[in-house]
Amino acid sequence: MAYPDLTTRKAVRAFLQKPSGDTNQDSMIDSLISRASLAIMRYCDREFVTQVTGSQARLFEVELVRDGFVDLAPYDARAGTITSVRLDTDLGNPRTLGSSEWRPWPIPASNGITTAIRIVPQSYGGFSYFRHRQVEVTAQWGWASVPADVEHAAIVTTALWLRRDVAAFSTTFSLDEDRVERPEALPSAIRAMLNVYRRSIVT
Repeated sequence: MAYPDLTTRKAVRAFLQKPSGDTNQDSMIDSLISRASLAIMRYCDREFVTQVTGSQARLFEVELVRDGFVDLAPYDARAGTITSVRLDTDLGNPRTLGSSEWRPWPIPASNGITTAIRIVPQSYGGFSYFRHRQVEVTAQWGWASVPADVEHAAIVTTALWLRRDVAAFSTTFSLDEDRVERPEALPSAIRAMLNVYRRSIVT
């Protein structure tokens, strides 16, 4: 799936204080913005922006014994937008769960998003010898807007990659590589900025 960018060429150019006539690196900036956006969303395990408009059904898996915790990773549903939860959609008799059989998590919603749902079906049905069941959740996905600090992380990462500023990146250490250090994808300062958004599920 292709994801929209977390920032714009205009924002990166402003950060770099590029003169209006200096457009030689614009195509590279566009490419690096897309790569930085994907790296940030993968690091946070979140879909901050989406190309989907309106509601869409997405499939997940749950280990269902007595109740089930359905992690929506790497997606987030906008709080209050889940309209349907269906169980066993891979079988011939999927069942739409009633509103008393599921609830969003966390409560209250953090940052206006729902990270997971808890389901407690009143009847289990389906193939009883499969504990892992397929769940379809219909909702509006992605954050209403990209958080300002997440966009800033995308801007700074793009700028550093454009400058090839290896000194700004944290490094890893490997004896297998004869003690050669290599830069990591996201600078340590950027990762520290993003840690508050990293997905953390408590079941």
